[in-house]
Amino acid sequence: MSKVSANPAVIPADTSPEVWRRQMDAIARRSIPDRLDEWAQLNRGVARMAEQAVRRRHPDYDDRQVFLALVRARYGDDLALRVWPDAAEVER
Repeated sequence: MSKVSANPAVIPADTSPEVWRRQMDAIARRSIPDRLDEWAQLNRGVARMAEQAVRRRHPDYDDRQVFLALVRARYGDDLALRVWPDAAEVER
C-alpha cells in the first residue's frame, strides 16, 4: 500500500479507497523520467489553457499584453509590476 493512500484526506470524494490505492501504486511503478514527462505535459497544457482564457477575455490583446496578463495572474501584481511596469496597462 502506498503512503499517500493511507491518508484519506487526499482521496477524491468520488473515488473509492481501493481505486485510489491502485492509481497511486500504478504511478509509483512508473519511472521517474516518465512521471516528469507527464508532469511537464500537464504544465504545458495548463499554460495553454491559461493563455487561451486571457485571449478569450481580451481578444484585442497582442502577444505582449497576453504575456503581461499571464504574468500578473501567475506571480501577482506586486512582483509583476516591479519586474514589468508596463503590466499595469493590462487586466488579468
